[in-house]
Amino acid sequence: AHVQQRRRAEGQQQHRDLAVGARGEQQHQDDHRKGDDVYQDHFAVDDRLEGIADLGVDVEIVGEEVRYLDQNGHLVTQNLDICVRNNIQAQYPTYEDFKEAWKIAQDKARFANELLLDDGDSWVKSFKIRYGYLIDEFDIIAYFGYDIEPPMSKHQRTQNTEVVKYLSMFDSDKRDILRGLLDAYADTSFVNLKDIKTTFSHDRFKKYGNPLAVMKKYFGTKEKYYAVLKELEKRVYE
Repeated sequence: AHVQQRRRAEGQQQHRDLAVGARGEQQHQDDHRKGDDVYQDHFAVDDRLEGIADLGVDVEIVGEEVRYLDQNGHLVTQNLDICVRNNIQAQYPTYEDFKEAWKIAQDKARFANELLLDDGDSWVKSFKIRYGYLIDEFDIIAYFGYDIEPPMSKHQRTQNTEVVKYLSMFDSDKRDILRGLLDAYADTSFVNLKDIKTTFSHDRFKKYGNPLAVMKKYFGTKEKYYAVLKELEKRVYE
């Protein structure tokens, strides 16, 4: 069946901000009871979602609501945050289940989009408005799926014990380079750091030379640089 996802531009940002805003506990419970059975059926899939389209239904996001027709042709309406929560928990019932899947996901941006039922960047922007700091998509998923609040900032993630332990293995210059990469992650993403020229053209690295010189002196080859990025990413999510 042809599947189409429709969005209305007007009020699109508003629905995301409202989704992360406070709601009355009773309303939250009522919405959860009304939508749980239907959403568990539609979002419980054996593999990770390949996006809204693979649900086999027309999905429409209007304001802060998600609407679709169930298998019997009945219109189902549910709050967006409840829909996202059910989608996450149907695939990964516990936080540990999700965390393990996140660690091995090769394309984390796509993985996040599938769980959040929308562009992860849009959620990042609305959460920044809500909390006043940048939050990794990992922690946005943890917030919706497992009630982990307040979500950790990206900067906090770069300060965890595993990161500090890893940095301690290097001399001061290399450690400073790696800390600069972590700061760059906190501002953007690990995906962006794969662009060596752009990454090492930043002011924070200029005292060490041009991008090619920095990469060769401190990492040797692109492959070794990418391996370091992978290790940093692994430590950040510990």
